[in-house]
Amino acid sequence: MKKILEFGIGTGASLRMWRDFFPHANIYGADYRTDSLINEDRIESILCDQRRYEHLTSLIDHIGSDIDVVIDDASHRPRDQMYTCQKLMPLLQKSVVYVIEDVANPSITGGLREYDIEIPRLEKARNRYDNMLIVVRHKPSVGAPHRVFSQ
Repeated sequence: MKKILEFGIGTGASLRMWRDFFPHANIYGADYRTDSLINEDRIESILCDQRRYEHLTSLIDHIGSDIDVVIDDASHRPRDQMYTCQKLMPLLQKSVVYVIEDVANPSITGGLREYDIEIPRLEKARNRYDNMLIVVRHKPSVGAPHRVFSQ
């Protein structure tokens, strides 16, 4: 694991968790709020509005397309979640794992049909949408091996 990008920084706790969990990875956070931006050892925050395509392309130009995992934990609005995934996936390496957190409307997968979609069953969620995830991957090429992540 070399690069992780998370949309929605908040207090920065999850960025620090990713840094500690993956000691060889660079962690990137993206948020539209300047008061959420933090920069620490192996953590870089970038000002980015996920609803603006030019912000997304600029973000990838800065970080590079070789991101291993993207986590969308930003607005939690279905329209924003689908838009960001639709615009970013074509820009990212084929092995990327894209996780959309706190999904209120799983029907957003209809706009992502060109990708492999998984909705993991998470037990003991506090409410219907808390902890509902969608995992998006590029469809594998015929004969391509499935990638396994390691630290």
